[in-house]
Amino acid sequence: MNAIVGAWKLVSIQWEDAASGALTDMYGSQPLGSLIFSQSGRMSATLMSSDRHDPKDANDEAALFRSMMAYAAAYSLEGTDTLLLDVDAAWFPSWIGGRHVRYYQLDGDVLSIRSARTTHPKWGSEPGCVVMVWRRM
Repeated sequence: MNAIVGAWKLVSIQWEDAASGALTDMYGSQPLGSLIFSQSGRMSATLMSSDRHDPKDANDEAALFRSMMAYAAAYSLEGTDTLLLDVDAAWFPSWIGGRHVRYYQLDGDVLSIRSARTTHPKWGSEPGCVVMVWRRM
């Protein structure tokens, strides 16, 4: 069994701007989220802002979409620090069918994951990295 198998609770998720290196909380200072890695090679992640509210109109509904992300994938580990995700379900359709590269570090019950340089729907065409910290549940 690999060491990342299990359930993880989101501690933080930040966007690191490629040009400046500035870090911005993607879903506030106290985001909600869970990450599950199965022994059979499947994973699922759901992440969101903790200050979401039921929508009152179409603008609120759009804001809900922008305040979260969710995806599922087959995963594999490469070397000692690379996680490969073959996404087959996602809140953002263009992620489906793609391979996403993540770099991870495990320190006891803390899992740090960093994306390869990419763009993200929340940040438009500006490149950067998603930086996440998870704690084992």
